[in-house]
Amino acid sequence: MRSGLTGATDGSILAVDLATGATATAATGLSMPNGLAQLPDGGFVVSRDIGATTALTRVASDGTGAHALAPELTFTNGLAYDPARRKLFVSTTFDATTTIAAVDADAPSAAPARITLPGFGPLNSADDLTVGPDGAVYVALNVAGQIVRVDPDTGRHCTIADGLPFATSVRFGQGPGWDPNSAYVTSFLGTVTRLTP
Repeated sequence: MRSGLTGATDGSILAVDLATGATATAATGLSMPNGLAQLPDGGFVVSRDIGATTALTRVASDGTGAHALAPELTFTNGLAYDPARRKLFVSTTFDATTTIAAVDADAPSAAPARITLPGFGPLNSADDLTVGPDGAVYVALNVAGQIVRVDPDTGRHCTIADGLPFATSVRFGQGPGWDPNSAYVTSFLGTVTRLTP
């Protein structure tokens, strides 16, 4: 948080080899990188939800050329790239209006499409998000303690889980032991909650 408030550029992106635990630095010189997504060309996008500049930062695959992406988005947090739609979905945390934005990978300078969720933004505190196997976007509302499903094509949305205090992230199961039809929610309380259909 200190780096975000002061603008310190001591943040980095690390690659972790899950088999060995070895790490390699992919990019440096970032200010409080929070959310992370990788684009089809191998480049990265990081979000920042605290500080004077809370837009997205785009970094090339070799870790160079950091520059603002979709600067009209503020208090950016969760990121998920959808290869089927070629869109980068972005949540906003502290804006007065909770927004799920879609940045077009083929026209990154175009104004992002936006879907607005009900409720005062900081009291929702939209955190991380993911694209589910059904193509919908699932977002964790941290303070509201909810998981919301959003249809990115129609903007329709519904709450699929409530009563999850300080939910930070939602992901569908992948790999041995994780059910691909279930969503798993982490929280600031150190819990992991499984959501089944």
